[in-house]
Amino acid sequence: MTSRTRSANAPAERTAKRQKVSEGDAPSQTALGQQDAPSTGSSETTPTDDDTGVAAGVSSASVADVAEEPQIPRKVSDITAEEWMSLDLLDRLKDFVTFSEKETNRYAVSTVPSSARWGVVGGSKELDRYLCIGEKPVLIWLVGTVASKWFANRMGRPQEKVNIGIVPLRPKDYNSAVALLSKSKPSKAYESPNIYASRFMTEWSDSDETTKVATFDKIYDATNGFGRKSDLPMKRAHQIGVGDVVLVEAALTRYKTGLNKWRWEEWKAQFELHSVCILAEKPCQVQSTESFFSGDEADTVL
Repeated sequence: MTSRTRSANAPAERTAKRQKVSEGDAPSQTALGQQDAPSTGSSETTPTDDDTGVAAGVSSASVADVAEEPQIPRKVSDITAEEWMSLDLLDRLKDFVTFSEKETNRYAVSTVPSSARWGVVGGSKELDRYLCIGEKPVLIWLVGTVASKWFANRMGRPQEKVNIGIVPLRPKDYNSAVALLSKSKPSKAYESPNIYASRFMTEWSDSDETTKVATFDKIYDATNGFGRKSDLPMKRAHQIGVGDVVLVEAALTRYKTGLNKWRWEEWKAQFELHSVCILAEKPCQVQSTESFFSGDEADTVL
């Protein structure tokens, strides 16, 4: 089992400064979720008793009352945490699920503009297959916990079609993803509780005109911060754990399903996988397989 480690100072460093860095030649270099520390409202100090350190005029009973105040609910915005998620993580995830960046056409799934349309038919770049804004494909952010993954078979060989399924962090994100998938024609009801992104990995070899199956390798470790992909540590597919919180970057594509393959008369929409960024790793809970069997404790008499 691969051990998972994180810097002990990661939460403090992330709280001090979170960077949102656009990739490539994107012009926006603003900080992702960068916020100033909240003001306390006053710079004056409260006089204290020199011996006890308790504020003057405050009884020990009132200090005890303050100590017994209920904890902050494990919820930030409309994201409800699982037990293992910290408030710091929830606060960070809020930045991802509300993200939008017009300059690079990157949007969290719930912020995709309603003006997005399928690309122009007949273009040289097959844009008619992609949901676009300004004749540029939209890169959609899907954030959630991993429900399933399929990148390699049991022998470790890469698959012709890889996919990852996630449970979105908010009902709003799930509904937004389903609404995009309903851009199929004819539209069909979506019944799965998970949202999937997939990609064909078959490539043509220029040398001998044969095909080969490539390994999906655009998997990144963003547990200690998110930025340019070239600055993030790489991960392997087997290091993605079920229950981990991930950012799946995908495009909405469509493929023809009708009898007429020359025109867009009928089609199905799907999310085309571009990359996976691991935002948080769910703590491992190793359970012995012996606990699944009764063994000597069975009371059956034959």
